[in-house]
Amino acid sequence: MSSNTATLFFALWPDRRLRSELVSVQQRLNARGKPVEAELLHMTLAYLGPISHERIPDLERVAEDLVMPDCGLVLDRIGWFSRARVSWLGSSEDPLQLGEFRHSLLHGIKRLNVTPDARPWKPHITLYRDLRMLPGKIEFKPLEWAPCQFCLVESIRSENLVRYRKIGRW
Repeated sequence: MSSNTATLFFALWPDRRLRSELVSVQQRLNARGKPVEAELLHMTLAYLGPISHERIPDLERVAEDLVMPDCGLVLDRIGWFSRARVSWLGSSEDPLQLGEFRHSLLHGIKRLNVTPDARPWKPHITLYRDLRMLPGKIEFKPLEWAPCQFCLVESIRSENLVRYRKIGRW
């Protein structure tokens, strides 16, 4: 990747309490794969891919124009994406307010002639990567989450490591 670009995405970031609860579910799931580190757990709203550093202020302005809705999520469903080989925790109910917020975010991004990932959005938090088979079923108490802010994040890869740098929070 060129040094004048950054791999960016908008995401919801769990607070310390929820992160701890997510790790507890992750440990109980005990899937055969790589667990996502607690600090990296998030829910992607829009993956943008490689973007010129010069465009970051424009993306920040889009974010500043939005108001995070007062909505709650119940994370009560474990699933997996076989192609991506990841297991995740999501909601069995469609989060309408969050979906509308995401739609507004995507609209602002597209006005900048930036094309976010077009795949259908399945709100989830990835718990494990590199799974070879569907994880077993576990009983767990549904996790309640009322996200109050969203972030613009840079994904930084080096060899087999990934780390995230939060550029802004709104």
